[in-house]
Formats: sequence, C-alpha cells, structure tokens
Amino acid sequence: MAIPLATTGTATFDQIAIVTGVVSVLYLALAVLLWRERTGHVTLVGRFADAIGRLDGVPRWAALTPYLHAVSLLACAFGVWWDIAVHIDRGRDTGPFGTPAHYPIFFGILGVIVSGVLPIALAGKPLPARTIKLTRGWRIPCSAALVTVCGTLSFAHPTVDLTWGLILSLMRRIPEQEAALREGRWQVKLGNMLEGKTLGCVGLGNLGSRVAKVGAAFGMKVIAWTQPPVSWS
Repeated sequence: MAIPLATTGTATFDQIAIVTGVVSVLYLALAVLLWRERTGHVTLVGRFADAIGRLDGVPRWAALTPYLHAVSLLACAFGVWWDIAVHIDRGRDTGPFGTPAHYPIFFGILGVIVSGVLPIALAGKPLPARTIKLTRGWRIPCSAALVTVCGTLSFAHPTVDLTWGLILSLMRRIPEQEAALREGRWQVKLGNMLEGKTLGCVGLGNLGSRVAKVGAAFGMKVIAWTQPPVSWS
C-alpha cells in the first residue's frame, strides 16, 4: 500500500505581497532616517533616542538598541516555540506563512536589523573605542555593524546542508528510489558517485567556501570564480 507523502505549498500571492510590502516600507524608512540624520535634520527617532539617552545616561546612538534588540529576540524565541508546537500537532506547513507562528519570527528578524541600523544612523560623539569608518566624518560603533549582519553567519550551516542535500538527491536519485520503496518496489538504480566529478562555485564567500570544502572532502574537482580572491582550503 502506498504511503501518502507530506507536501508543502508554495508562497501564495498574498504572502509574497505582505513580505515584499513590509520589507520595502521598512528599508525605505531606514534609508530616509539615515539620510536625514546624516544631513543634520531633526527626526522623531533622534528626539526619542535623545530622551531615552538622558534617562539612561548613555549616548543617543546606544539608547534604543538594547530595548529593541531584546524585544526582537523575545519575539523570535516566542515564534519558534509556537511554531514547533504547531509542527508537532499538524506536521509540515503549507507555505512560508502557513501558520501565524511565523509572523513573530519575521518581525523579530526585522527588529534585529533595525536595532543594528539605528546606532549607525544616530552615531555621534561620544563613540566607543572600537569604531568603523564609513565615510569622512562618519564613524559607527563596531557593535552596531555586528548586530546588523549577525544573521549572515548563523544561517550559513543550514544553507550549506540543504545545498548538499539537493546535490546528493540529484546524483543518487534519492527521491525516485524513495518513491519506489514506498510503492513496495526494490531499489532499481544507484545513481552517480561524486568522487572525480567537477563542482563549480560562483563566489567563495561565507556560503560558497563552505560548499567548496564539502565538495573537496567528497573527492570532487572544485573550480570557482570569486572576487576578491580568497582561500577556502
């Protein structure tokens, strides 16, 4: 007897519209804030940061980030906890926003980005000892840059895992063999091995270099293009 496979849906138009609209509005608002603050204009966010800074006794660039960052991380944690409970009860999602649990995760991630951009926009003396020079007369706290891009490192491993999962599935024809097994048939094909094959990577950044290392471990010939040149060995 064939066992029905769990399926997942693709993003519907309304989900795509929600994500695109929210992200576009947020990025536009951040761009306007950066422009107005760096050109010497008074902004509501700047006034609020000044008020909180006076109450807490910290510079304006450090006033809002701790609170926003904490709330954002709590929202992500709550969304993950909620999402796991939904998966246990109902199985896989029908789409990227198949459950309401994904919304606090989504807005929490956006909040982390904003909490990193705010001190960049509001940066001014006194600054900490460790700063990054963006332009002449504009130095930002190193911690602000780290908060802004903190997600790029944490999500590297899942992306590499999925990349090699897809490559192995294609080379060894795993989905075809799984379907045959579920229909009560034996394995009929072995597919192709990776050793000796050529792996091409466009870019050897945080993700590409990790993919290339796994390919080399499989005994593949790795060729790549990247700029600037980096070493992944």
